[in-house]
Amino acid sequence: MTSKNFLFSALLLVLAGFVAAGADGYWWRTPMPAAASASDLPDPAAEYGRLRQRYQTVDSAMDVSGMIRIYDGEHNGKLKEIQPFRSVRSSRQYYWQIGYLRNWYDGSILLVVDTMHRRMTVSRPVSDNLQSTGPYKMPADLLFSDTARFRLSGTVEQEQGQRTLTLHSDYNPEIRVCRVYYDTATYRLHRTEIEWWKDLSGRDTAAGKVWLAKVEYTYCPPRIDICKEMRTFITVGANGVTPTLPYANFDIKVNF
Repeated sequence: MTSKNFLFSALLLVLAGFVAAGADGYWWRTPMPAAASASDLPDPAAEYGRLRQRYQTVDSAMDVSGMIRIYDGEHNGKLKEIQPFRSVRSSRQYYWQIGYLRNWYDGSILLVVDTMHRRMTVSRPVSDNLQSTGPYKMPADLLFSDTARFRLSGTVEQEQGQRTLTLHSDYNPEIRVCRVYYDTATYRLHRTEIEWWKDLSGRDTAAGKVWLAKVEYTYCPPRIDICKEMRTFITVGANGVTPTLPYANFDIKVNF
């Protein structure tokens, strides 16, 4: 797997819902053996539900940024990739960025900008529901979204005001484990870690043959005007959608 490919594989795993629940609710299979000290900790299924509820409040405002780091478990945990990311949500609008990919949604129009390849795509989401806007949700939103059916098991650990929810999915053999670190009072994520097998079929599980993605989160009040920033890239008028002068040399595709 190339450097670029495994980075974006990691992003998909972290952002696209490894621990997603079914549209009719989630299924929790028989828990893994718990540690001796786990008797005083909450049930893993209940903790998963609280985290999911915390990040499914559509009308909230949030500005989350951080770093995504990819490590090679087969070579002493060598750092292979690092990328910054940022997600901003204000009511039903959002901004999402990883590396050179940027996405804006102003409640009506979705703008995707690839600054490396000088491309733009403008479209309207199938639904104006923020929950249905696919990979452009907040990272935490996708981690706890209702998009597919997964059967989960997990354990809960706690140390100095931070809990760790460790999750396994029956339906994702390529994923070794997902760990979610969060605050016990606010249920705000501190970081997430996902290990996945280099053999995506999950058949070659030799020790160390994994990639490890670590995602760290920093929270601030929203600091950008999403509509204003979108209009620095495109103009929407009677003649359609056109790039603004600084981006006149970008290829633009309009899907409505």
